[in-house]
Amino acid sequence: ASRYLLGSWGSILREGFDAFLDRDFEASTSKYLEAALLGYSRGAENAIWLLRDRLGRIAQVPHEWLFDLLDAPMPSLQRLALGDLYLASGREADAARAWAKASVDGDWATQRVYRAQASFNLGALALRQGRFMRAERYLDRAAAFLEEDESDGATAARVALSLARARLAVARRLPDFLVGPYLRIFV
Repeated sequence: ASRYLLGSWGSILREGFDAFLDRDFEASTSKYLEAALLGYSRGAENAIWLLRDRLGRIAQVPHEWLFDLLDAPMPSLQRLALGDLYLASGREADAARAWAKASVDGDWATQRVYRAQASFNLGALALRQGRFMRAERYLDRAAAFLEEDESDGATAARVALSLARARLAVARRLPDFLVGPYLRIFV
């Protein structure tokens, strides 16, 4: 890791990492954003992760400029965050495209959870849109990504999958005028 700390952004990254270790996520995000603006793509990746997973503020990132700082191809986790940003701004089609890309990109062994989350998001979106066969396909795909994963995150994801499948079963059996408003509350 020390070889990455060379260059104009080295001390900035170190400060960001130290702030992260101190659990000062806002200061850490600020330093990683600064490193990203200096041209270090990993700074942008770390900032996106902090904004999404630690601070819950990814929807407040303006104009997607942060995502433009990433090296291509965009990592799956950041593509997931971009999809979340699109959905928060009402751009469902863009969100679906970002999640679809995140669900197929990346290393199968190391990025399964991200791929499962992207597939789950696609399934939840399809369920909300009343596209039940598509929702089932994406939820099945999310489950397949988690088959051999026994981590706490995968266990929690399986619970979410079970709930989504239950919602799907209810939606298929009840008329739309009964399901529509209530289903949107829970998806």
